Amino acid sequence: MKIAELIFKRVNRDYLLPSIQREFVWLKSPKEQKIEKLYDSIMQKYPFGTILTWEVDKPLELEKLQWEVYEFVQDYDKDTPHNEIANINGFTKLFLVLDGQQRLSSLNVGLRGSVSYTSNTKKRTSKLFLNLFSEIEDNPDNDFGLKYEFKFLVNVPENDNQLWFEVGKVLDFYDKDTEVFKEYFDQSIRQKTNDNNKVIKAKMILGQLHQTFCCDETIIVTLVTGDDEKALNVFVRTNDGGIKLEKADLLLSYMESNKNIFKPNGARKEIFGFVDLLNEVELHKPDYDLAKDDVLKAALVLSDLEVQYKIKNFNQENLDTISNNWETIKKYLNLTVKLIARYGFSAKNIISKNSLIPVAYYLMKKGTSSSFIASQSIADIEIKIEIIKWLVISQLTGAFGSSSDFTLKSVTILRTFFQSY
Repeated sequence: MKIAELIFKRVNRDYLLPSIQREFVWLKSPKEQKIEKLYDSIMQKYPFGTILTWEVDKPLELEKLQWEVYEFVQDYDKDTPHNEIANINGFTKLFLVLDGQQRLSSLNVGLRGSVSYTSNTKKRTSKLFLNLFSEIEDNPDNDFGLKYEFKFLVNVPENDNQLWFEVGKVLDFYDKDTEVFKEYFDQSIRQKTNDNNKVIKAKMILGQLHQTFCCDETIIVTLVTGDDEKALNVFVRTNDGGIKLEKADLLLSYMESNKNIFKPNGARKEIFGFVDLLNEVELHKPDYDLAKDDVLKAALVLSDLEVQYKIKNFNQENLDTISNNWETIKKYLNLTVKLIARYGFSAKNIISKNSLIPVAYYLMKKGTSSSFIASQSIADIEIKIEIIKWLVISQLTGAFGSSSDFTLKSVTILRTFFQSY
């Protein structure tokens, strides 16, 4: 696909971002010049890479899941760098970008948008320009092998003997011939210099810009079809990059976008902090290696929701339920960890961490207090012995395997049992 076609006709129309995507980060460190280097690489014909999209035939399915869909950043403001929610009314098909967001956002900002930041209380807005008289290729300090000089400018210097061309203007000629584009700016170039070699070089650069962005089939788009679980799995694999990306990270990105849950800290801070608390090493509380996924699975069970660890079960209604029940969830997961630690259990002998969830559920349904752990009453001791016996048997029989969605369905049976215990 041609870059101009994708940016001019598709991005922020039917090409959008699912809420599992992270925000645009390439401009958080402007000195790295990631956008400028991307444009140079494209002009030098380096491979752009594949854009991976999830084809959604029925956007109403997204509404049923209560997912938000976001636009790509266009006018980036450092003070408010967040993506806007997209209006998908009237669309019969969407293409949600799973891999390639940073690159497409960079193209959108450079070709159609701007970059704004506040300096000395004054807002300054810059656009991307290309220096047609640049000699950056011969600069001894050019350690990155740049051939074309792109730069974001607030104001174009008037007396620097350079000729800066606003890159976005190339889109005005996306359906025109390259020679027409070059000749249109011929007079502007000649007004800046009498050096015919400079004129030739400038027009050659302009021609390369138009050819690359408006004519060449630069971008390869790969489609993923299927349900949200398949899309999520594809997203995890393509965004790995050597660092483990868990389903919980994606769910938390989605949950974090909802400011009405897990107040006042937000979902990410609350859940990250609680996981750290559960894994603290102290007396009677050895390392359990509990993870975000474990807490989110437990949250479904302890909120009496569908137990399968799937996206559809983290819809808005269920998230509200989990958020409202969050203090209770924390209380009984923490109580469970402290209880079994008292009997010598740790990451070394807990084969499946999922086996802790029914224990927490039972303690919650019985309304167990924190004094239960140290209680010496005969009734409490007998209950603790039964819990530990059940836990040992579940470990020995592998009742709660590491892949637990299927096995956790048994919690629906345990719920009935525990409530009548």
